[in-house]
Amino acid sequence: MNILFVHPPEGNAFALFKAFDLINDVKIDFLSQEKGKKFSFVDKVKFKIKLPSDLYDYNKLLSSRDLSSIDVLFIVKGVMIYSKTLRKVKHNYPKLKLISFCLDDMYAWHNRSIYYTLGLKHYDLVCTNKSYNMTELKKLGAKKMFFSNNAYSKNIHYPAYKENSSYAHDVLFIGTLEKERFDSMNFLAENGIQVHVYTDSFNEKEFQNHNDNLIIHKGGLYYNEHCEAITNSKITLCFLRKINRDLQTTRSVEIPACGGCMLAERTDEHLSLFEENKEAIYFSNDSELLEKTRYLLANKTLRSQVTKEAILRCEESGYSYQHLAEKLVQEFKLNF
Repeated sequence: MNILFVHPPEGNAFALFKAFDLINDVKIDFLSQEKGKKFSFVDKVKFKIKLPSDLYDYNKLLSSRDLSSIDVLFIVKGVMIYSKTLRKVKHNYPKLKLISFCLDDMYAWHNRSIYYTLGLKHYDLVCTNKSYNMTELKKLGAKKMFFSNNAYSKNIHYPAYKENSSYAHDVLFIGTLEKERFDSMNFLAENGIQVHVYTDSFNEKEFQNHNDNLIIHKGGLYYNEHCEAITNSKITLCFLRKINRDLQTTRSVEIPACGGCMLAERTDEHLSLFEENKEAIYFSNDSELLEKTRYLLANKTLRSQVTKEAILRCEESGYSYQHLAEKLVQEFKLNF
């Protein structure tokens, strides 16, 4: 099976690309590995009005390249891919299958574009990690949907125990700061819990007033440092993005895979991924968050048991990108 991958070699998509590449009967390549053009003021305006610039020249490349040897055109998000480009590809190569894959809530207007919306009807399969998108995207024209839980990369997310680690904290959060998350963590801080936050999205004006126990480090943690912090901290918090209507997120599987004791928002999908009080700990409000945090900090044995069970669950239930890639290939073969 020959797959042409339409996305820059970066992020979670790159982890999926590498997982595809490990499958024996799959040959995969990027449409382009060139860096995108610089984002100009005009590009910002076009992005704002949902007509984003094609900074990677994907439409031009897809229109000019010989795709006769390609079985699957795998487009990640693809908000800059024109409907007419997809229509031309389908017309010129009727046996080629178009696949859309995205880890965002693509029914939400802030994530999609006019191009994406108009192009949905041309895809043979639309892959999502948002269960509610399964019916919503069909209303926008998607023909066939595929759902998968979030995944982690075995090469990036793994237990990284380190004695006297500088990232060993009582309570850790890595990710985007949003008001609800900030308020919850500040509530912990006001009740005597020291919380360390690593974020690339710190807005000093919005989040300047907080308790001294809430320690905000400007800049996220990635790769080895990311693993080290999660593995060696006593508790790692997992919040969901309300703007994306998340019921689970990439952190939902990355934290357990790194050997972290995850304290996460309680949802049905979280509960299906990790058994409560065995493989993860959950909360539904700030009072319960404080109660569970205090309980976990006082119970080293429980924390150790939870992390061990969660790592085992990740492996046995196949939450890695390698398993996801294999499931997708199986889906392609069964349906195409």
